[in-house]
Amino acid sequence: MPDSLLIVSEVQSRLRFAKPDQVYALIKTGKLPASNVSPGSGRPCWRITVADLEAFLAGRRAVPVVETSRRPTRRRKAERVHQYF
Repeated sequence: MPDSLLIVSEVQSRLRFAKPDQVYALIKTGKLPASNVSPGSGRPCWRITVADLEAFLAGRRAVPVVETSRRPTRRRKAERVHQYF
């Protein structure tokens, strides 16, 4: 069975976007893969597979910050410091 296809308004609701134009922008930039299923050269009718949407969401997940040990700050040695006053 092939992946089920979603229309732009369904993707919009899953991504919690305010306007469908935001989904169209993701499709236009290539960040969200979609297929044009419109007959002929009329207005595009986009369909997005559930797998493509899940892959897009997985790529946008926040990655936890790994704590690294901080390198100690370098201080000047006393013999290199000149006192003028």
